[in-house]
Amino acid sequence: MEKGNVARTSWFVSAGIDDLAKYRIVELLLRTPGLSGSAHFLIETLGLRPVVLVHQLLDELVQQGVLCVPSSSSPLRVYTISQDRSARQRLERLYSLSTDPRLRTSLMEQLARRSLHKAASLARRRRASRQAAGQGETSVGGIKPRQPRSSALSAAGKGA
Repeated sequence: MEKGNVARTSWFVSAGIDDLAKYRIVELLLRTPGLSGSAHFLIETLGLRPVVLVHQLLDELVQQGVLCVPSSSSPLRVYTISQDRSARQRLERLYSLSTDPRLRTSLMEQLARRSLHKAASLARRRRASRQAAGQGETSVGGIKPRQPRSSALSAAGKGA
């Protein structure tokens, strides 16, 4: 990857678009002016998974000022591109840069790597959480479950 492309990728990261899923969400909303959508709509339209991670990414994009959730009486959160003029202009400039074929390939590769890293981290946290929860179930009512006897011990016990 060229040195200039690395610098340009960092522009996206500094804007809060630090993985491929975030890029695809922002790209869809910028490419279709006036479009807004719920998390479910974005998940289904873009085929993003896991759902838990997508909700986390949307919350991050809102916190970073990339997306906003216009206030409404509906309990359903609807996401749209930030209404802040300078943030919107910055996003539009970044999006136009990403359409340059010389940048696009390296940008997509970098963002995909970052996405894989996030997914792996989430999987490790979930696995650790499940293991921690499983360790709490080693005894029921203060009685530890009996361990099965090995076949060698069983055979020796029968012969004695």
